[in-house]
Parts: sequence; C-alpha cells; structure tokens
Amino acid sequence: MRYLQLYTTKQVIGEENARIFLWRLLTGLIVLFLAIPVVSAQDFAKYRFDLADKNNNPYSIEKPEEFLSQRAIQRRIRQNIAVIESDLPVNPHYIDSLRSLGLRIINRSKWFNSVIIETGDSILLDSICKITFIDSVTLVKPSAQKKSLRNKFIPESCADLVMQTTQNDQLTMLNGHILHEYGFRGEGMQIAVIDAGFTGADILPAFDSMWINGQILGQRDFVDGDNRVLDAHSHGMTILSILGGNLPGELTGSAPKAGYWLLRSEDTGSEYRIEEENWISAAEFADSAGVDVINTSLGYSTFDDTLQNYTYKDMDGRTTRISKGVVMAASKGILVVVSAGNEGNKLWKYITAPADADSILAIGAVDSMGQHAPFSSVGPSYDRRVKPDIAALGVGTVAQGLGTGLIGCNGTSCSAPVISGLAACLWQANRQLTNLEIIEMIKQSGSQYQTPDTLTGYGLPNFANALSQIGANLPYSSILIKGIYPNPFINKITLLFVQLATDDIIIELYNIQGKMIIQKRYSDLPGGEFELTVENLNNLSQGIYIIKILSGEFCFVKKLVK
Repeated sequence: MRYLQLYTTKQVIGEENARIFLWRLLTGLIVLFLAIPVVSAQDFAKYRFDLADKNNNPYSIEKPEEFLSQRAIQRRIRQNIAVIESDLPVNPHYIDSLRSLGLRIINRSKWFNSVIIETGDSILLDSICKITFIDSVTLVKPSAQKKSLRNKFIPESCADLVMQTTQNDQLTMLNGHILHEYGFRGEGMQIAVIDAGFTGADILPAFDSMWINGQILGQRDFVDGDNRVLDAHSHGMTILSILGGNLPGELTGSAPKAGYWLLRSEDTGSEYRIEEENWISAAEFADSAGVDVINTSLGYSTFDDTLQNYTYKDMDGRTTRISKGVVMAASKGILVVVSAGNEGNKLWKYITAPADADSILAIGAVDSMGQHAPFSSVGPSYDRRVKPDIAALGVGTVAQGLGTGLIGCNGTSCSAPVISGLAACLWQANRQLTNLEIIEMIKQSGSQYQTPDTLTGYGLPNFANALSQIGANLPYSSILIKGIYPNPFINKITLLFVQLATDDIIIELYNIQGKMIIQKRYSDLPGGEFELTVENLNNLSQGIYIIKILSGEFCFVKKLVK
C-alpha cells in the first residue's frame, strides 16, 4: 500500500503519469491473476516415491536421540520396544537429489521410506522412474482436480440445538467421571489430534485454560506444509473441545489436563489418497514428539477419483495405506483411537479405514440410551475381526461450537475423542502398562465383552471397572461411593460402590445417640462397580441415623432418615 500511495501522489509524478501508471499496474495484475492457474502448484499432480533403501544414512539406530525426542525414547523403553530401521529418517541425500531436479517435497515417511512430491513435468517424471534409489511411483492426487462437492463430515452434523444430553452424559455413561474423581485427568499425558483444522481454538472460551496452562504443545499442517492449523476447517476444534475443553458447569473434556498437539492432515476441499500419506507423516511427527495417544476422527473409503476407491474387501487392516500407518504407530507404543465411520445408513455401511486396523481402538456411536446410532458404521472387518471395538456417545455429544455457545455433535468423530481422553486418563493411572494392555483392559470392561456384535463391538466400556484392574497407584482412597439410596429409607439401604482395591468393606449404622445398631463386613468383593444392600430394617423406629463406611484407610459418614 505504501508503494501505491507513493506513485499516485501528484507531487511525485503528476496526475497524468499517475493515471497511466495505475492503468498499467491494473492491467499487469489482471494478467498475473489470469496466469496463476497455469503455474499454480495446486494444479500439479502429486506422487509417492517409494525408495529402495536407507543405505548410507547419516542417522543410526544407536543414536536415537538425534531423531527421536526423549519422550519418544522413554515410551519405547517403558514398553520394551526397540529402535529399528523404520525409525530412521528418510536418507537426506535422496531428498537433496530429488530437490536438485526441481521437485517440491510435500511430505515424507520414515516408516515406509517414501516421499510425496509434486510435479507437472511428465517427461521429468519418466526419467525419475529410472533413478536407482526409487523403487516405484504412485499417483496420490491428480493435477487440476475439481473441488469436491460433498460434505466429508455428513451425517456428522455439529449444529446448535436444544441439548438432549448434558455435558456429563458422555463421561458418566462410561463411568469416565470416576477417573477424574480419583485424580486422573490426563496430567502428564500427551495427545495428538490429527484432523482437518482447528479454526476457533485460539479464541473460543472452551480452550482458554488450555492456552493459559500451556496445554497446547504445538501445531503442524501436513496439507499446506506450515505450522498453522488455526486457519483451516473447524472440525478439529470441535474434537479438541470434547477432549480438553473446559467450561465449568457446562463442558468438561474427557482429558482436561492433558497436553495436545494439533496436527492437520485432512484437506476438506477434496478427497484423494494423498490424505492418507499426510496422516502418516503427521503420525510420525507425533511419534517423534513422544505422544501417548493419537485421536483421529477421520475415515476413508471412496474418493473423488473413483479409480482410487476402496471396497469392503480392502477393510482387512492390511491393505489401505492409512491402516498400515496406524498399525505402525501402534507398534511404536502409541495408543491410536479412530472413529469407525458414519456409513451405517449408507450404501457402503461398513467401517472405513483405518478403523479396520488391528492393535487400535475403533469407536462406534450410540445415543443417550446406549443404543447404536443408525449412521455409525458397522463391522466386522473383512477378515471377520470384531469391529467397531467399542462405542461411546456420538449423538448430541456436547462440544464447543464455532460460535460462542455449545453444540450437540453427531457422529463417530464425536464418540472417538470421548474414548481417547478417557484412555489417556486410564493410562495415566499406571504408566508401566503397554498401549495394547490398556486397549485390552478397556475392551474387557465393555458391556458386551462376552458377546460382541457388529454394531458396537464389545459395547460401552466401564472405566471404573478398568481402573479397578489396572494396578494403579491411587492418589487417595481405594473406594468411591457413587450413591446411597433411598433416603429416606424404609426396609433397606442400597449402596453403590466403585472399589479399586481388595480391602474388606465394613458398613456400620448408628442411631442419633451414637449407638451402633448394625455392623456388617463384606469380603472377597468383585472390584469395580457393584452394589451392597443392608436389609431387614423394618424394626427401626423413624428418625435420623448415621451410616459409616470403612475400607482400609477410607472412612465415609452420611446422615440418613427413616
């Protein structure tokens, strides 16, 4: 603007010259604008080059600190995972050679020893195929692609509505709030959210405490190649609010104290296989940074180029690129949680990749009554494994909207972060367990673990029961009382417990004068969530009573009325 003002000032060049200059400037800008589509990088095709080897690599598995963070190394040590060749970065000499040919490197994958490049020069591409260190070339995004007309997140609708659920439902229906009440809220855990963008996460109220407390650890964009993800789609922002949002009395995230990496791999303007490659690069970054959990509310089945489409036969956990990627992430000790897909009431019907992968958690959606949501993709995987693995609330899940208010979010995108955060909190309770052990404990706590189906897999997990089996170092008592009812009572009193240790429970009942009139000891209790009932209280007179519950060092006292 300063230069335009300079050349349009009459004192500098005179009025007539100013008119001539402005006309030439405007004409030049129009020509330049019209020329942009011809040379724009977005019109160039993008390819994956699979490289032949990692020979003469300057990095060594004996010195992992040169390419892995200390957190990533410690995660491997805790889980007895060796640093191997797939951890080594792509040979930088090969990268330099490709760049010297005028190719732009978009992303790279050390796990699969490949790079993503873009070029509009077909002759150059033919010659590149003859380079000895290149094994194969695969088109992952065609040139001059049309913008996709479909909404990639339908039927997952995130819109303001009259809440059918409360902010606690998504946690309490899984006993996830028990984790929080025992002090496990995600402190010390790191979660990578790989999504489509996080517009609004820097200004909306649900995220204020996350920024103030330094819980946003960083951001990377593997679509545009920069470090800004707050200028893209808002889908990831909504997911982040379910994970870490904090609006007292309105919204509590499933892991409100965890640290978060905001990573973008999804290009909402189109649907091509390059997004799977973007995801792998994002997951590799997350691995190197040392994250514990990856949440990805994305899924792939069909594309804008129908030649790239998958079939149900490909949903075997071993075929699609992204499913191979999540299995690799799991092999590095990361707990990967993915949405099952929103294809249940569509022609496709089945889970989408990477929900078909092994060693991860694929999450279906249920409503507030615990019933399968019709849009939630169904299983099994093509090779007949249980899918989805488990389910969580995905109808009316409370989240931060793009406006200042809360929304009800529908979709397996919304159920996945409920599980991701709670899984992180559960793992916080015992960091010596492996990612696969945590996954198995969550499955075993499922409401239909003995009889899994193709709608919700092992059902709704019970995180209180999972916590009771985890061998946690509890921050305080080994017992939690969820309810004592009825009050007033008539003939019996029922107590609902969550017990995390094997101590006996002693229940004592006193009258208002302090005289103990009942004492019962309960041994060999099941752990997790269970009920105990004190019966035959008809002979007690009306009045006020005191009930005391003892277990190990725990002591609880409450006033009751008959």
